[in-house]
Amino acid sequence: MGYYAAFEGGIVFKNSLPKETQREITRLIDEAMPLNQHDWTTDFSLYFSGSGNYGEDNVKETLVKISEIAEIKEGNLDYSGEFDNYWRFIFQDSKWHEQDGNVVYDGPLYDL
Repeated sequence: MGYYAAFEGGIVFKNSLPKETQREITRLIDEAMPLNQHDWTTDFSLYFSGSGNYGEDNVKETLVKISEIAEIKEGNLDYSGEFDNYWRFIFQDSKWHEQDGNVVYDGPLYDL
């Protein structure tokens, strides 16, 4: 069970990935994060975004599976959900981490 959320992110892998590995990673993302768009910008870089029902366990398991399939250099996945919730997953120190976020409006106001 989950709730609606929009997401955007990318993963840069340490090495170029074979097309078969790219297809497997794309399949995993499609299953865990429905209604998404993805683009392999190079053989070692993937961008994806979308929106739909957010299942926290599915997303976490998928990110871990991807890191087991191929070596990740860097990665991030930013979410915005219902009730003004913001969070992200970031790949650091050879593993995925979750971080809550807030939107802060502290810049000057400009007339329209």
